[in-house]
Amino acid sequence: MTYLFLTGPGLPASGVNLVNLSAAVESDDPSTFTIVAVKIDETWDYCWDTASVLGGALQEGTYTLYAAPQPKALADLDGVPYAQAAIRFTAPVLPGNVSFVADQTSGVAPLTVQFTDTSDGAPTSWEWSFGDGAASTAQHPIHTYTAAGNYTVSLSVNGGADTCTHTAYITVTPVLYGDANGDETVNQADTLRVLRQVVGLAVKPTAGSDAFTRTDVHANGVIEVGDALFIAQYNVGLRDAWFSLIE
Repeated sequence: MTYLFLTGPGLPASGVNLVNLSAAVESDDPSTFTIVAVKIDETWDYCWDTASVLGGALQEGTYTLYAAPQPKALADLDGVPYAQAAIRFTAPVLPGNVSFVADQTSGVAPLTVQFTDTSDGAPTSWEWSFGDGAASTAQHPIHTYTAAGNYTVSLSVNGGADTCTHTAYITVTPVLYGDANGDETVNQADTLRVLRQVVGLAVKPTAGSDAFTRTDVHANGVIEVGDALFIAQYNVGLRDAWFSLIE
């Protein structure tokens, strides 16, 4: 016969029966141990149904299983041949609803979006697909879309066990360079607006804003007379939509 007992978080120091966590084993009392028969080849098997254990629930942590040829508690194992094995119990990953949100879902390119995982069930791994060929394994990634289009975003958690997909979730529109007044056309009114901004008769757009990107056609980080000149040249056919000179 082989006598089994368990030690671990919250259990008596002497060890307990595998069937009842409140039943401490006592040396030389076989009835307090879990007993298994040894086969002819000197091996033994035991199937432990942890869901049916009495005396309380197993806590998260590391336990040690002892197997000895004599019914000896932990303190009395000196001089007795025995085997031991560590068993690690972790909190289960509970299924839940996978969900996420974005701090913005539309804007002009380049559009930087902060994604936030809002899933239930405490997932332990994340796989994002941003719809433009890029991916991430961060829980709350930041991604920049550089081209115009509608992008479907997916989040899979726990190795693909659960997935949430938002179709056409992110809409990125192309920058209409030169549209300084935001009326979706480029004409001499935009030239005039930039000139008014340069001389202080109108407020310049905030750096980094969509309006700044549209107005700074000179692409030097400053709203200046050169931007008004480029827009004027575009309006008479000397520059293309990217404000490169037409040969």
